[in-house]
Amino acid sequence: MNYADYAVLVVDDDITNRAMLYSILAKEGYAVAQAENGKQALDMLNNELFDLVLLDIVMPEMDGIQALEAIKANKNFRNVAVMMTTAAKEA
Repeated sequence: MNYADYAVLVVDDDITNRAMLYSILAKEGYAVAQAENGKQALDMLNNELFDLVLLDIVMPEMDGIQALEAIKANKNFRNVAVMMTTAAKEA
């Protein structure tokens, strides 16, 4: 299967987590982009098409829950799949 046809946006304020997810997905052949917070992710969604958003829950500026609400409220990308992630012990 050619995963290069699938675009994934990794959203996490922790650079180590972003790099790890990027590395794993890119190695499998996915087209991967990165954002460091929810606000940056929304800006990227307005300019690019993504099949999946891996969205950290705990982030400064705009957390994952706020970003998810904004994604689902926007008719232009409400059908984008979103998977919530966290490294926090409690979210």
